Amino acid sequence: MIKKILIFQVVLLLTLSAIAQGPTIEGTYLPVKNTTFKQIWDTTATLLTIPTTGANQVWNYSNKFIQMQDTFHTKTLDKSGLPYYHLFPDATHASFWNVPLKDQDSLFSYFIVDTSGFHRIGGFSIMNTLDSVFIEPSELFMPARVKYNMDTIFNYSRTVGYGKSGNYKVKSVQLRNKQMVGAGYGTLITPLGSFSDVVLMKEINYRTDSVFVDFGGNGNYTYYQKYNYDAIYYHFLRNNTFATTHLMLLKCSPFNNFVWYGWYTLPVDFGSIEGFVYDTTGLQVTNGEVYLYREYSNFTKNDILAITPINSNGSYKFDSIPYGEYRVAARPDLLLYPNSFTTYYGDTTDWKNAQSIITTNNVNGINITLDYHDPNIGNNTISGKLLLNYNYNRIGQFGKLMKNDPIPGIDIIVEKKPSGPVKSSIQSNNSGDFTISNLENGTYTLWVDMPGLNMSGSYTFTLSGSTTVSELDFTVGKDSIHPFNATYVVKQDIKENGFSVFPNPSDSKVNIAYTLDHAQNVSFKIVNILGETIREVNLGNKPIGSYNYVIDSNELKLNSGTYLLQMNIGSMSKTKKFSILK
Repeated sequence: MIKKILIFQVVLLLTLSAIAQGPTIEGTYLPVKNTTFKQIWDTTATLLTIPTTGANQVWNYSNKFIQMQDTFHTKTLDKSGLPYYHLFPDATHASFWNVPLKDQDSLFSYFIVDTSGFHRIGGFSIMNTLDSVFIEPSELFMPARVKYNMDTIFNYSRTVGYGKSGNYKVKSVQLRNKQMVGAGYGTLITPLGSFSDVVLMKEINYRTDSVFVDFGGNGNYTYYQKYNYDAIYYHFLRNNTFATTHLMLLKCSPFNNFVWYGWYTLPVDFGSIEGFVYDTTGLQVTNGEVYLYREYSNFTKNDILAITPINSNGSYKFDSIPYGEYRVAARPDLLLYPNSFTTYYGDTTDWKNAQSIITTNNVNGINITLDYHDPNIGNNTISGKLLLNYNYNRIGQFGKLMKNDPIPGIDIIVEKKPSGPVKSSIQSNNSGDFTISNLENGTYTLWVDMPGLNMSGSYTFTLSGSTTVSELDFTVGKDSIHPFNATYVVKQDIKENGFSVFPNPSDSKVNIAYTLDHAQNVSFKIVNILGETIREVNLGNKPIGSYNYVIDSNELKLNSGTYLLQMNIGSMSKTKKFSILK
């Protein structure tokens, strides 16, 4: 009988935010790359109990892990170079773990992480049970954000694995249906210590494994047996920064009356990062803060792992941080250094061009020289808002569209054009708003510096006299940061002729944003890769301004794939690709 069936019961490296009548908890997607942490397993679960649900709970498991069956390390890895990576080119992350249960396999697993959540797309076993595993559609381990007492999130996935049992080739087909809900929040106590602001995520998991065997060795698989593995999982999650958001897990019977097993986590392998912060004259900066980021951010907000002060001698130090890959940035006190920028290691204002730091013990000499801009002495003002746009992410019951959420603490940067110096920056406030005043006359580009996410487009505008430009809003989609507003208020020509297509790729609606510096005829058409026209639209003569046209892929019956948008503005005709992923 074939008993070893590949089971992914360990849900690692998660993110969520619990927004309730209690605290708001901002989660992290993954541990820092190359960080290792332990899982401490109790597979007998003699004293482990079903957790209570609701608000302001206290879950005390400090003395309940008494049959510790196994302890092992789990590590977030660089996906390239791992077994079967070429089969999962879209993976953004990979992990390796083994499991201390006899019917489990040690395996590499490949993931996609974006602002809709954490998805498993495949894996490779090293125990000769199932050599390769393919998942379609991808399995949602956890949504990017949840609310306490939220609408139920539903997810379906189908996993196909190929391997051997004895002399026979085996195929396993696994169907999973998940229902996930934020069931409570409060304080969790484990043998490691006490953690406040913990979210309890309840997952009801209905799973069926069907086994097929190639008895003849000719590639024809015959149905052999079916297994049901229904269970309830309780995930205790917190923004635990360095180790893993996943503090503890309990696997319970489908009747929710006893615990089968559980584990809690411990970080291991600690080092430090230290250096000095200088001004442009080589003197030490004496006041401010240095921020520590993971090399791969969580994409939804300003993902700061830790903050340490700049000392009076210009030094800073992050002590007792797990081994991994990081980036650091200095933010000086603007009262003492009013024209300075937030500057990353590598002496750049741009996260994309910052240098990463790999800790394998203690790393020193990570020095930063601040970037500065000239004082602004003009009369022009710009303003806008930065939002996490859930309209790009269909989550919640029956695909409910969630609302925009402001993102505070992000650097908004203005650069003089063409190829001019960076002129000014400001951080978005708690409402996601920003305002930059006293800008001189000229043409500028405005962009967002958000760790872990690149810009898909920006605003270019001209200031003259006492121009006020407002509603320069940006939104964070699944893949990048986009200019958002269809129109914004300005007293001057606001942008050279051009257009952008976002989000790209999209799972539903696509925005065509374009700006005119004088009245012109506008039209476009959508063409598939075979050259066939799907839709042609003539918008007629449009006056000066910025516009947004929305394409509904469901209305046009666009399947997943690549399409071409041919945009005609006056005498200009340009074509851009965009993708639909459903």
